[in-house]
Amino acid sequence: MKRTTALVLSSTAALTMSALVPTTADACGGLFCANVPVNQAEEAIIFEVAEEGREVTAIINIVYQGAAEEFAWVLPLQTAPQSLEVGSRQAFIAAQQLTAPRFTWSSVETVGNCDDVRLTSAFDDSFAESAGGVPPNAQDPGVNVISREEVGPYDTVVLEGRDPEAVQTWLVTNGFRVTDEMMEMVTPYLAQGDTLVALKLLNDKDVGEITPIEVKMTASEAKPELEACIPIRMTAMAANTDMPITTYVFTDQGRAVPQNFFHVKPNLLKIDWLTLGSNYRDVISRAVDEADAGHAFVTEYAGSPDIFDGMVYDGSQFDLGAFASLTDLADFLDALQAQGILRRAGVQALLASHYPAVGECNRGCQAEDFRGVVVEDPQALIDEIDAKILAPDRRAQEIMTRNDYFTRLFTLLDPKEMTLDPQFTYRSDLEDVSNVHSAKLIQYCGLGGAPGEAGVQVILEDGRSIYYDTSLEPDLSVIDAMPAAERIEQLAEDRVVQDNSDAIGDLLQRHNDLNDLSGCGCEETTRRHSAAVSLGALALCGFALMLRRRRK
Repeated sequence: MKRTTALVLSSTAALTMSALVPTTADACGGLFCANVPVNQAEEAIIFEVAEEGREVTAIINIVYQGAAEEFAWVLPLQTAPQSLEVGSRQAFIAAQQLTAPRFTWSSVETVGNCDDVRLTSAFDDSFAESAGGVPPNAQDPGVNVISREEVGPYDTVVLEGRDPEAVQTWLVTNGFRVTDEMMEMVTPYLAQGDTLVALKLLNDKDVGEITPIEVKMTASEAKPELEACIPIRMTAMAANTDMPITTYVFTDQGRAVPQNFFHVKPNLLKIDWLTLGSNYRDVISRAVDEADAGHAFVTEYAGSPDIFDGMVYDGSQFDLGAFASLTDLADFLDALQAQGILRRAGVQALLASHYPAVGECNRGCQAEDFRGVVVEDPQALIDEIDAKILAPDRRAQEIMTRNDYFTRLFTLLDPKEMTLDPQFTYRSDLEDVSNVHSAKLIQYCGLGGAPGEAGVQVILEDGRSIYYDTSLEPDLSVIDAMPAAERIEQLAEDRVVQDNSDAIGDLLQRHNDLNDLSGCGCEETTRRHSAAVSLGALALCGFALMLRRRRK
């Protein structure tokens, strides 16, 4: 029987990337688009800092929706890049999947004389999760064109100049759509001697071929030490309110910490545990806003990068030599699927550039649907896939493998708060940070009630308990009044700016008094019983269903 393979293409990547970039908003990822910048929804960047700051590699995720001819991007760098290459999309997908904050139940138990109604088995034991280049043109006065080349789908130029008007004139004359308003944002970087990298799409390229860009910089005599720095001031004119910014840092120097921003430890009591963290971003937004000028980051993960082993690129799963004889597109797609290449981000767009019907394919397509379509040079096609998709993934995997430590930092900034470019330094004496936050859930039934009908107790990993009176609407006024930041600190200086832990403790006691569970109808009071009960495996989703069932 002939085997047919579902043509998934990049649908898996698209579903995964939806956690990174909202699909309802146009975004440029720090780009300028035509005369009016397109709203930026989210920004993500991967840094490798090596040789004690003498080498910095940055992979910048570029997200854009709009006309290809209107695409333009200007990036200020501390020094002229040693290399400019296509970056890995898969690296961002893996980083998001593996290190995004998650809120789970470590255990769920029921206390009291419950009725015999059993929770739906579909929810048992389930724990939810959150969440040869182009030659440079003649030099213009005041502009030093260092290089101009094709990089993947881009026409790129690296240039320097202190005169903003001369720089803008050169860019516009050479087809880069840069306006006066854009140059106002660029001018401060030119004044401090930064190098600019400008990109636009090549004439025959479409927006579907847009990829991340990878920049490698090496220290020089003029700039002997480089930094992981996000040029966020460039983003202000194109940013949405409360724009998420995620920074992934790989280095041998220890945990990355903000150098010129504050660091906040969020108050996990304000997390909506009954929905497993559905309000997480709101809590973080409030926490960073409690720092001066809203300039603060939270550490979402810090520890060994071993979690990434083989997650972006695993050479053992590929046999690229097997494609040379596959001259029928159905067989070629079948082999891509078998080796896991077809699911990788960017592959569908690349295939569509050669075979438009592939770009129009959806989940219902089969590889067999393309039987009879001739691949004239299968070796050239797989070489192109390797160069544009797999090679960037290999380099990203090497970054993750060769470094000893990984940090994920996150913040949300309004455009008015984008007045300072975040910079990062490193400390090897700080503890690791897990992205998984768990708590115990105890559901009280009372006498003959449903699980949770007499109240709920959530016990955090540090032992603190939160009571929720679920027999009526719980009173959350005290939790709402709590600070969102348990601690505001300047980690680069090892200094605590504000410690709210005592005030939060007092407010927690007040909240629990308002939501007292001592009258739950159990044989013992809630406070005395919580430490001695046996653990079950019931999920909160089932608890919510039971409450709805009891009310009917």
